[in-house]
Amino acid sequence: MKRTVLSLIFSSMLFGCGGSETQNAQENDVQEPDKLKAVSPFPSSPQAKPTIDFNQQLMSDIEDFVKVAYSVKYFYPSTESQDSNWPLFIAESLVDLSQTEPAQRTELGIERLRQIAPYIAFNRAQLPEINDQTTVYTWKQNAPINQSVFTRTLLTDDFSSLKNDEYTASERFAELNYGAQTLYLPLYLPTDKQIQGYTYQEPGKWQIDDNFEQPEICMTTVSEMWASIAHFWPYFQQIDVDWAQSLTLLLTACTDDDVPRKQNSLFAEFSKLNDNHISIVFPTPEEYRFKSYIPFTYELVEGKAIVTQLDSAHPTGIEIGDEVISVDGIEINNYLDNKSIYSLKNTLHRKNLSARFDVYAKHFNPVKYEIRKPNNNIHSIEVFPKDFNKREPFVGMPYVPKSDHIFEYVDDNILKINVYNVQEADITELRNELSEAKAVILDMRRYPTSWRGWQGVLALLIKNDATNDTIAYHWQGSPNQRDAKKQVITQRIYRSENAFNIPTVALSSRHSISQNEHSFIFVQNGGLPILGETTSGINGNILRMNIFEGAEQDSGTYFVYTNMEANRHDGTPLINKGIEPDINVPRSIDSVLNQVDNQVNAAIDYLQQQLAN
Repeated sequence: MKRTVLSLIFSSMLFGCGGSETQNAQENDVQEPDKLKAVSPFPSSPQAKPTIDFNQQLMSDIEDFVKVAYSVKYFYPSTESQDSNWPLFIAESLVDLSQTEPAQRTELGIERLRQIAPYIAFNRAQLPEINDQTTVYTWKQNAPINQSVFTRTLLTDDFSSLKNDEYTASERFAELNYGAQTLYLPLYLPTDKQIQGYTYQEPGKWQIDDNFEQPEICMTTVSEMWASIAHFWPYFQQIDVDWAQSLTLLLTACTDDDVPRKQNSLFAEFSKLNDNHISIVFPTPEEYRFKSYIPFTYELVEGKAIVTQLDSAHPTGIEIGDEVISVDGIEINNYLDNKSIYSLKNTLHRKNLSARFDVYAKHFNPVKYEIRKPNNNIHSIEVFPKDFNKREPFVGMPYVPKSDHIFEYVDDNILKINVYNVQEADITELRNELSEAKAVILDMRRYPTSWRGWQGVLALLIKNDATNDTIAYHWQGSPNQRDAKKQVITQRIYRSENAFNIPTVALSSRHSISQNEHSFIFVQNGGLPILGETTSGINGNILRMNIFEGAEQDSGTYFVYTNMEANRHDGTPLINKGIEPDINVPRSIDSVLNQVDNQVNAAIDYLQQQLAN
C-alpha cells in the first residue's frame, strides 16, 4: 500500500493535566495553555439544509476531515464514540464545513469531533495522564464491527493489564496529520474522565436525510467503506494500490448526477483491490436496477466468448457453441475490458466474470450481437431481454458442470464424488462405496454445502494428516494498520484410521472460490493432485457492513469484503493468484459444442494411467 493515507507516528510518552485544575477550568471557562476546553452538547434544533457548492477547496477539506473522523471513530476508546451514529454525524459535519470559511474548517472539524472525543488535541501535553494503575478504556479489534468470527470490543481494565494484551495497542497514542498540524489521538483513555464527551444520535444543526443521491450522504458512505478498508483490510502488503488517491476519486464521483456513471466510478475504485469477495449494493432508483436477462449465457473458453447455455423458452437463433464477436457494435474484447474496470473482480478472472454476468440487464431494449457459428458463418442477431421475474431454466451444460448426486461411477469402478453435495451424514455411505472403487475423482469445482462434509471426504482419501496454517486475523492497534498484529489460525484434517490407499485426483475450476480454495490447501498438504484450472484467488471470512442501515436497494448501502488474510499452501499470496492445478485442463470449445465434461474425461485418463502403473 502506498501509505499516504495519513501521516502516523507513535510515541510512548504522555503528559497530562490534573483533575481538579481541569474541573475548575471547565467551571470558570478559563483555560491554561495545557488544559483542554470543555465541550458543548450537540444542538437540538436543526435548520433546513443549505445549498452546497462542492468546489475544489471544499472537496479537499472534506477529504482531510473524513480521514481524521474515521480514525477517531475506530480508535478513540470511549463509550460515547462507540455508541454514536457516526454516518449521520459525518454527513452533518460535511454540511457544516460547507457553510464555513476555508480558513476556519480545520478548527470547526476539531470542534465537532471533540464533542464526541474531547481528548483529541493538537498539544500533546493536553493528553490525559495514565499510569499502570489507571483504569482505562482501549479497543481490541480485528474488524470495524463486531460480527461473526470478528471482534471489536471496548475493553476496560487497569493500564498495566491492557498494555500487555497481545492484541491491544502497543502505544498510548497515535499522531495524525490534520490541517498541516499534528493531532494526537489517545489509544488508551481513563474511565474517570475530567472532560465528558457526548453521544451523537441525530442531526441537531442541519436537517439531514439519508438519501444516497445527496452528495454528503454518498461521501459519508463511500468514505466509511474506504476507511474500513484502510484500517482493517489485510492485503495491502500483497496488492499494489494507491488507496489514498482512491478516496479522492470516490468523493469526486459522489458529485456526479449521472447515476450509472457515478456507480461505475465508485465500483472502479473498489475493483482495484482485486478482492473477489467484494459486493456492494448502493441505494438505487428503480430505473437503474437489474430487471431483465439475456436468454443465453456465454463465457470465455480458450480465449473466445462462447455461448454455454440457453433459455429454451425464448429461442433467438443463437446456439450453444456459438462465438460472440461483438455486442452493439463493440468488439467483444473491448466490450468486456470496459465492463471489467468496474466489475469488482480481480484481474485474474474479471474479464471472464464480466462475460458470465453479462446475462443480467437493466433494460428491455434490444441488444445486437454479432455471432460466429462453428462453420465460421457470421450472423447479426437482435436479442430482446426478458423479464427477470419470469425467467425460465436454462438448458445446456454450464461451464462448470453440476450434478445432483452425491457420487456416481464414471468409468470402470472409478468413483466420482461430488464433494460440493456431501453432508456429514453421507460419509458412512461414501466409505462403503469407496471399498468397491479402484480410483476416485473428487469434484470440488463448485462451492461446498457442508464444511464437515468435505472434511470428512478428505479424511478418507488424503495420504497423510493435512495442515492449513495459511489464514490469519489482523488485530489493529492504531490507524492505518501501523500497529497490526497477525494471529495465524492453524487447522488440521487427520487421516482416518480407515482411509483408502487408492489413486485420487481433485478437480478445480476458475469458479472455485473461498471455502473451495480453503479445501484445496488440505488437498495439497494431504498429498493429492489437482486437475483443472486456476481457482478464483480469494479466501478468508468476509465482513458485511450496513451503512445508513442498508441491506436493500431502497435503503442504505450494503458492503462486503474479505477481512481475513489467506494465502496458498506455500505461504505465497492467494489473492489475485489462485491455486494452480498440478494438471492444467481448462474447458474446451469442443467440450462445450459436444456437451461433454472434458475435465472429468481427463481425470479418468489420469487415473487409468495411475492404475496401469
